[in-house]
Amino acid sequence: MKRLIDYPDGIGFSGLAADTWDDTVEKGGIGRVRGLEVMLRRERGKLNGWISYTLSKSERQFTNIDEARWYPMRYDRRHNLAVTGNLKIGKKWSLSSTFIYQTGHAVTLPVAATSGRFASETRLLYGDRNNGRMPAYHRLDLGASKELITRHGRKAQLNFGLYNAYNRANPLYFNFKTIVNPKDGVPQGIELKQRSLVPVLPYISYTLNF
Repeated sequence: MKRLIDYPDGIGFSGLAADTWDDTVEKGGIGRVRGLEVMLRRERGKLNGWISYTLSKSERQFTNIDEARWYPMRYDRRHNLAVTGNLKIGKKWSLSSTFIYQTGHAVTLPVAATSGRFASETRLLYGDRNNGRMPAYHRLDLGASKELITRHGRKAQLNFGLYNAYNRANPLYFNFKTIVNPKDGVPQGIELKQRSLVPVLPYISYTLNF
């Protein structure tokens, strides 16, 4: 890939939201992606579904980032696995399940910090671009559906189930918090906290065809 853009060092999305973002971004980057995708699918019978797996590596290179060294793209995920199954029970009921596993995407983490007399004086020091990884993302979704016929002869479907059935705390982003001594308020260290979204979530829906 050619003619790519990326954040300059020290600038985040908020810094690119201005009208002059086109003058701020690093331009002229190149990229390379390599990998393998495979899928096995069963379409017949009461039990059907598929298994898909992707092994990939996506990298970027810019003259003014990381001394022109190759670094992982932010959304590079080395492993991506999906398993889906559907089971037909009788003429009306069917059960479904989906499991997803993905390597955590690349993220730039601080390698050190400087501290002053007060917590507001703490400064994080960063190293190479995308030098770390978010924790892996995985979840299991379970569902059931029933085929219905309304009194007017129309087809309908009742669906219900669980999203993220085992309540995996998948990471959304990291927060950095300065730990201070409660006695004198002097900073003692940096704490990394993971923020997550969407715990186990039940759902129900009704579909009417007409």
